[in-house]
Amino acid sequence: MALHLRILWILLDSKDIPQDPPAQSLRIFSARFSTEAELFTSRDSDVELIPRHLVQVGTSMSAASGRIAAQARLVEEHMLSYIQACLSKFGLQRWCPDFRQSAYSLYNAACRIIALDTFKQALISHAYLHLTPNTIYASNMDILIRLYDHFVFHYMLLRYRREGCKPGSVMQELQANPQYQARIRVSTLIDLSVTGI
Repeated sequence: MALHLRILWILLDSKDIPQDPPAQSLRIFSARFSTEAELFTSRDSDVELIPRHLVQVGTSMSAASGRIAAQARLVEEHMLSYIQACLSKFGLQRWCPDFRQSAYSLYNAACRIIALDTFKQALISHAYLHLTPNTIYASNMDILIRLYDHFVFHYMLLRYRREGCKPGSVMQELQANPQYQARIRVSTLIDLSVTGI
């Protein structure tokens, strides 16, 4: 699920830190939605609140390098188009949970709905077949919600807070990690072999 969330979030480099959603996006969202029932109505409708081409996702054509970006490049364009369609139903140009709000605020609930719906569709359509996921859990919402909450509101929230308190600390921590250094060496070798250099 982590790769899927990074594609949604456009965080295709292990050094990327989540940012706050634009204030204008939050204002527009709040003007359109006031109840959770409205979120589900919008999800189930065929109406796109903004044109699909305005929605930004981590694409397979990303210029980012590294293991995460390499895995994202293997996701087919039709899945990325589906993600754009889901975001456009909520009027969001970009998927970006708001860590300044509760994990269960209406805005963050919309982000959760989008993430879980698109992830289930990705599993069903074999978008992550290259990662050999266990699809038996695709219909177990309890597990999917726990995975989502752990990655977004634990792992990424901690990185967001650390970076907010001490800018540059996440990068320093990554550079000190021997696993990170090994991944950099391997991803460089993979990138060189793919490009034929």
